Amino acid sequence: MANIKKSIIKDSARIRKLIQERFHSLDLSSTQVVDDAAERGMAFTKASLSKYLNHGNIASTLSEENIILICTRWGITINLYIGNAVMEKDKIKFVLPKYNEEECLNNLKKVFNG
Repeated sequence: MANIKKSIIKDSARIRKLIQERFHSLDLSSTQVVDDAAERGMAFTKASLSKYLNHGNIASTLSEENIILICTRWGITINLYIGNAVMEKDKIKFVLPKYNEEECLNNLKKVFNG
């Protein structure tokens, strides 16, 4: 069995759900999405789209780039923020916290050990 790489984009249940909801609200079929993508130079199959929409990050599904392009095409904005959000003069600013080795190692254990 193929080893599936972790991906913030491909593993996001929220992104997948929003794509499904957008396709439903626009009454788009998988065939229409694949055909529209092909017209714009994006290559993926109906099968890979279906696998992604129904199962997420599994073998033979959409690439991360495909998902980002689909989101962009159908008006789903993806943002990645780095650091902790803090309010500063009525604006949100992202600040990198000071390094805390114990906290970092605990977070590492949570993410990779379960």
